[in-house]
Amino acid sequence: MVRALLLCSLLASLLAATVKAEAVLSLDSLPWALTNGNGSVSLKTTVPAYPLEVLRSNGVIGDPLYRYGEQDSRWVAYEVWNFTVTFSAEDAAKLAAHEQAVLFLGGVDTFGTVSINGQPVLETNNFHRHWTVPIRSYLNTFGPNTLTISIAPAYNATMKAQAEYPYFIPTL
Repeated sequence: MVRALLLCSLLASLLAATVKAEAVLSLDSLPWALTNGNGSVSLKTTVPAYPLEVLRSNGVIGDPLYRYGEQDSRWVAYEVWNFTVTFSAEDAAKLAAHEQAVLFLGGVDTFGTVSINGQPVLETNNFHRHWTVPIRSYLNTFGPNTLTISIAPAYNATMKAQAEYPYFIPTL
């Protein structure tokens, strides 16, 4: 169950476009960081990725599918996980020079918040859809730009939604 809650096949591509997609900045090849909400875990990663696998491949947790691994790694499901990447002012300027600059995301785990330079630009709630967000006004053409995708614990968000819903929702 923990694995299912944490699957995050994160694909982030930043593109600037008029209708013809004249400039594209792919963020997939840039170095990303994965940190938890309190900063006690900080790892380098690439995307697409999901926190459980990044933690396992870096030796922070054992194999969650071996013996008691799922129980031992359960804490991962209750953390906020931040994927962060930085791109240059030059890249931002190339994008901002166009009439439109949009962020295209796919596979963001269920409850996420996307921020550019500390300003929220998108709240996600569905892993299975793609998101396109205009971001031109958020780009900094005079210094580095930071894109952060924060993944909230699905358990907390769904329990809150269940409590607010006017009808009973059975759980397992």
